[in-house]
Amino acid sequence: IALLQEPWCHGGMIRGLNPKQGKVLYDKSGERPRVCIVHSNRVSCSLIPELSSADFVAASLSITTEEGPRRLLISSAYFPGDEDCPPPLLSELVAYGQRRNLQWIVGCDANAHNTAWGSTDINLRGKLLHEYLIGGGLHVANVGSEPTFITATRREVLDLTLTSRCMAQLIANWHVSDEPSCSDHRHIRFDMCTPPLIISRLRSPREIHWEGFVRDLGESLNDFKVNVGVVENLDRAVDWLNGAILDAYHDNCPEKVRPQRLKTVWWNNHLEKKRREVRRLFNRAKSNQDWGGYRRALTQYNKEIRRAKREAWRRFCAGIADIPECARIHKILAREGTADRVGFLKKEDGTYTNSIEESLELLIQAHFPGSLYQEAVGSITTIPEGRNRPSREDWKLATQIIKPHRLRWAIAKFHPYKSPGVDGIYPVFLQKAGEVLLPHLCRIFRGCLAWRFIPRAWQKARVVFLPKVGRLADHTPKSFRPISLSSFLLKTMEKMIDRYIRDEILGVCPLSLCQYAYQAGKSTDLALDDLNRLLQKSLVDKEIAVVTFLDIEGAFNNVSTMSLVNALGRRGVPPTISQWITNSLTGRINLATLDNVTIEARVGRGCPQGGVLSPLLWTILADDLLAELTAESFHCLGFADDLTIVVRGRFADTVSGRTQRALNIVDRWCKSEGLSINPHKTKVVPFTRKRNLQGLVRPQLGGVEIPFAMEAKYLGVIFDHKLTWNAHLTSTIQKARIAFGRCRRLCGKSWGLNPKMTLWIYTSVVRPMVSHGAVVWWTRTLQAGGSRALGGIQRLACLGATGAMRTTPTAAMEVLLNLPPLHIHIQGVARAVICRLKGQASIQSRHSGQHQRLCEELEADAILGLPSDVMTPKYDFHKPYKVLIMDRDAWRNGPPILGDTMWYTDGSKMEEGVGAGVYGVRPRCEISVNLGKLATVFQAEVVAIIICATEIKRRGVVNSRVVIYSDSQAALRAIDSYETSSRLVWECLGALAEISGRNRVSLVWVPGHSGHKGNEAADRLARKGSACPLVGPEPFCGISKCLKSAAIQGWVHAQSQAWWTKTPGQLQAKLFITSYSPKFTAELLQLGRAAIRRTVALFTGHCRLNKHMHRMGLTGDSLCRFCQEEEETALHVLCQCEGLVWLRFLLFGEEKLTPTSLSQGPLSGLHSLVKQTGLESVL
Repeated sequence: IALLQEPWCHGGMIRGLNPKQGKVLYDKSGERPRVCIVHSNRVSCSLIPELSSADFVAASLSITTEEGPRRLLISSAYFPGDEDCPPPLLSELVAYGQRRNLQWIVGCDANAHNTAWGSTDINLRGKLLHEYLIGGGLHVANVGSEPTFITATRREVLDLTLTSRCMAQLIANWHVSDEPSCSDHRHIRFDMCTPPLIISRLRSPREIHWEGFVRDLGESLNDFKVNVGVVENLDRAVDWLNGAILDAYHDNCPEKVRPQRLKTVWWNNHLEKKRREVRRLFNRAKSNQDWGGYRRALTQYNKEIRRAKREAWRRFCAGIADIPECARIHKILAREGTADRVGFLKKEDGTYTNSIEESLELLIQAHFPGSLYQEAVGSITTIPEGRNRPSREDWKLATQIIKPHRLRWAIAKFHPYKSPGVDGIYPVFLQKAGEVLLPHLCRIFRGCLAWRFIPRAWQKARVVFLPKVGRLADHTPKSFRPISLSSFLLKTMEKMIDRYIRDEILGVCPLSLCQYAYQAGKSTDLALDDLNRLLQKSLVDKEIAVVTFLDIEGAFNNVSTMSLVNALGRRGVPPTISQWITNSLTGRINLATLDNVTIEARVGRGCPQGGVLSPLLWTILADDLLAELTAESFHCLGFADDLTIVVRGRFADTVSGRTQRALNIVDRWCKSEGLSINPHKTKVVPFTRKRNLQGLVRPQLGGVEIPFAMEAKYLGVIFDHKLTWNAHLTSTIQKARIAFGRCRRLCGKSWGLNPKMTLWIYTSVVRPMVSHGAVVWWTRTLQAGGSRALGGIQRLACLGATGAMRTTPTAAMEVLLNLPPLHIHIQGVARAVICRLKGQASIQSRHSGQHQRLCEELEADAILGLPSDVMTPKYDFHKPYKVLIMDRDAWRNGPPILGDTMWYTDGSKMEEGVGAGVYGVRPRCEISVNLGKLATVFQAEVVAIIICATEIKRRGVVNSRVVIYSDSQAALRAIDSYETSSRLVWECLGALAEISGRNRVSLVWVPGHSGHKGNEAADRLARKGSACPLVGPEPFCGISKCLKSAAIQGWVHAQSQAWWTKTPGQLQAKLFITSYSPKFTAELLQLGRAAIRRTVALFTGHCRLNKHMHRMGLTGDSLCRFCQEEEETALHVLCQCEGLVWLRFLLFGEEKLTPTSLSQGPLSGLHSLVKQTGLESVL
């Protein structure tokens, strides 16, 4: 089938196509047809005259699928540049397909530019077409940004493939063909097919029987003993342990047959059985006429489908929510098909690889230089001869690092179902069977560290090459990034070593303050804020700030092992650890697999991307360069392999000399460590408001002169030379449009896009991407141009969720969907980041101008200006007390744990304030304390435990069994955690440790409000404390994170409400929609897409009623069709029309309504009125 635009036409007929080879369908009533459909004689295709014109032709296509015959709509279209976009016939085609439940596909020359489908810019036609596609739930099937229109002066994407949602699943191998087209437009080819049914047998660790797994593994390990005094035993022990874990996994998780059709993630075997049952009942009903049984089964089948979709969507959202906001777009786009998978790659000489094996070898050589392939790997022994036996100090160090509680912490830090290494062991195996594995893992890990030995099973890593999201595919090895998936047993050991180095080594000899990556309390926001502060101050002081942005090429993959080891030695890392790290880096074997082709290579340098120790190793090495630059009084910022050097001054020649001096230091250091910096990727930007820059000399790097640039991207934010943020805003908006379109397409293929899913995509993925770095560029949102540009992005989300008319104002849709204007949201994000950074000790003095005024405003705020309870995470692996959380049945006969002295604690929050209560059983004691009004219930529970510990110490209780009962599992889990980020919890740990030194202390969970006398007494004392006056200043303790977040959300809500109130026009919308209402939005999103569209249309007045149609010039009469007395507006029809008085009285009990009574009441009444008036089909 060929969908052609602008064919050769003569005499009103299309010429040049051989009718013997196929049929040509086009509209023959016009003078000059510009589109046609050509199909072979083997295809059954019929023209649809009512949907055809000179520029638009549609046909009905019959195909055969696994599920039987199926009818589709196909169309070829030309969108004239001098007419409306999109053309009316496209809307009619969509409506035609929806009425008949038919899927459709349109190949068109759109003559519209939009970066969402790969164009270089956005014009008005492209903006209107994109809004229409988003609002109508249409999909763009184009893949990549390969130009479809090429002339001598322009390369552009003008030709689009548009589809309905389900049709997008059938399109495969979409590409712009390189074959000669003899035209300025290129051929677009794709396959339309249903993939074959593939039967596979798989195991899922999510379906394992855990009780049996732990039992079988424990029985296997009963006779397992390892003598770690012999190094050869470690290899055998690790192999035996891996085998025992996998055997228990296989025995308790049998393989299941899983048919793989389309990527319908919510489909399951239960639905397959239900579908067969429904079909059986349907066939039987045709003979016995039992249609009631069929309808009941069909109803149940549809319910099961909706339930399966909801559960799959919740799992997907939960998985995305666990990922940092900046990485969510990568996670979702990683689900996209095989458009960017590894295929034939371009070599340095311009030629392409000829096989998958050659492509894998090219990738390994590019990312892991110096690798040895399989032939050389086999000759390398895993146990070098002459290995020295561990000394007493080696065993002592291994015992200090590898302890049971540290091992529990390290295992718990992994995501349960993270992809395993070559050994196939998931983290959840170690977490579920932790207590069974703990003693064996401790012995193996200690032996490996003392012997500086890496078992053979840990040396192999599975390497996956992922496409770089956001980068145009250039089919080169550098367009992919390698991720090494090593054994989680190795990663667990690395995590404990990493923690030891950070606590014991870097705690004494800390890293440079100029290093911002891979450290607790440091972040990209802090690095961006510090750089912005330096540049803003330079502009205010009328200085010149020359900033050099450098990126060390392949830092993680190219750094030599010797350089890393030497850096560890200079930092004071024990030789035992340094030698173990050396062996882990030099003994790595990478396995890359694609299409049943596997390449195995031993790596000779670098540290694995995805390794636990890799960030720390690089940070320690790069710290030497930062220290050298700081010693020369340079302002520098290091973030992983990104380095930024700032040179400020009033005199251009001095600044130039200092910049060259800094680059010489960097160049010399890189050469000494075997690294390099590409001078062509290095950006040097002079930030100044001066126009005369005479005397400013271009610096050189490696003998190459670097020209000055007007802007540079740093950590995802574009800094222009005057800090106007125009370039960053433009780039961010373009990326957001592309990301929103791609996410809609990917999620829509799996679940179908309902309005709630569309909003989730926007709020959870696209909006965080837009607000990245808001702490530095939020001032751009204060300008009308910035807020207007950002509003265009949010408008797409509103149209996608509501399906409203394109004339519907954005502000009204934002209020209906409870979305604050995007520029206000970004200002709120900036406030939240500044509040978070303010509490860190490393933050320096603030900015000038708008930034300074914002900081002063936050300092004066009643909540945000108060001290925070949040602190940089601290670790405490020594727990001299026990925390016991048992189920409710354990309390059936009273307290399960008794002690010499027993205490109950509780916290309470009431209107008067917050209180903490302590009740002592033995000895008898009652304490009530008021904590003011700003503390949370969690804080009250922790304070109650602190007061209890203080009272025990005051009474001189020693050599006793102390039991403290609390009904707050959250407080007990925080106390039992090895990682603490709350100052109050850290204080509680200290108080408990103090009394545990001379007593046996246990903290036990008691079910709250269950009639236990001690707990009821503590609750009474806590409520009594909340009613007492506060002794001392407010707040009693640091402000919690949730309270500050609530304060910022309150500010955003107030600003959004003010913005809606002062928005000009929209008089009818403001009558119905008075304010933001989460409750109304939740009710609205429960409706179907059509009902939401009608609700938005009626409340905003932008609908197909006569008044609005007359204003748009589409009808000649604006009078009401029911009373013929007044203009037909939504307000008139719903609330005032005399012709509908009786109907309103029947439905609402009133003859006339007010707009607020409609919007604040149940929406079911509104839709009943619409349905009974016959307006349902009109709207």
